[in-house]
Amino acid sequence: DPAVGAAAVRIIQQCLANGAAHAPGEPMRISARAGNGRLVLRAVNSLPPDPPAAGGLGMGLTIMSRRSFELGGTFATTTTDGMFTVTCDLPLVR
Repeated sequence: DPAVGAAAVRIIQQCLANGAAHAPGEPMRISARAGNGRLVLRAVNSLPPDPPAAGGLGMGLTIMSRRSFELGGTFATTTTDGMFTVTCDLPLVR
């Protein structure tokens, strides 16, 4: 589904932008896995020891979750052991 592909690209772009804004200089690992009719995107980055002050509009996570839900997918964030993880699970076909 072209809409799923476009949403996946935008979600990964937003993850990269958020990482650059909120954890500058910290590495980010991005993965995409397709199977069983689903596309699972994951972005993981280290949390910086001294996070920069919040900037921007604060809408990045909200926009990513809306994109996911509009396509019938799921969206979650977790913080564990100094790592911030975004996981998005999208149906390949709507």
